[in-house]
Amino acid sequence: MKLSRKFTFILIGFFSIIILVGVYFFTQPVSSVKTVKAPDFSYTLLSGKKVKLSDYLEKRPVILNFWASWCPPCRAEAPVLSKVSKEYKGKVQFLGVVVNDTVVNAKKFEKEFGITYPSGLDNGTAIGNTYQVTGVPETFFITKNGEVIEHWIGAIDEKTLTTYLNRLLNN
Repeated sequence: MKLSRKFTFILIGFFSIIILVGVYFFTQPVSSVKTVKAPDFSYTLLSGKKVKLSDYLEKRPVILNFWASWCPPCRAEAPVLSKVSKEYKGKVQFLGVVVNDTVVNAKKFEKEFGITYPSGLDNGTAIGNTYQVTGVPETFFITKNGEVIEHWIGAIDEKTLTTYLNRLLNN
């Protein structure tokens, strides 16, 4: 009996460590030192307008956020993205890429959270595959020169978002 109890505690400890390490690594920036060129793409916004990433990069840096209306972490970060996008309007361009969703649900999501920056569907996950997105939400911070200087996996909080935004603006 004592052996199985000791074994149970060891297993619990082992899995606890694995969970903690996983949580730590999945809530950290993925690329904060090495910059990578952001792949250009074109897509149709929910408004029906066809655009390219490079259209926006000619004017200002871009925050590229991959999201879905059915995603709980996306719903958690949406008010932050909406608020900060309005505060930084004219300095940074926020763009949304809607993953595995419908236009109807995406528009409802935008209305619910007051999102005013452009978003469009990633039909067939082509854009997500190009950016090697592993899930939603994911956020990329792209300089005016088209370099990805930060990549955040998971819901982003306001402090982290503004810290990376300021770094992006000072780049």
